[in-house]
Amino acid sequence: MDHSELSLKVTRSSTLEIKRVLYTVPSRMIGETVRVHVYHDRLAFFIGQTLTSTIPRVYLKSGQERGIG
Repeated sequence: MDHSELSLKVTRSSTLEIKRVLYTVPSRMIGETVRVHVYHDRLAFFIGQTLTSTIPRVYLKSGQERGIG
């Protein structure tokens, strides 16, 4: 498998925290539980079996505790 998978609920502010990085997702996803495929270079968001969005993955810099994607 070339990715890991998470299941997360999108917050009211249209965000998700993945591996200590806060990502903003489309507002249409607010309140939805999404499956996230975490690849080395991108994140793919699914609602049910439907791919709804793909965004670049952000990595924390050395010494950084949290980040914004």
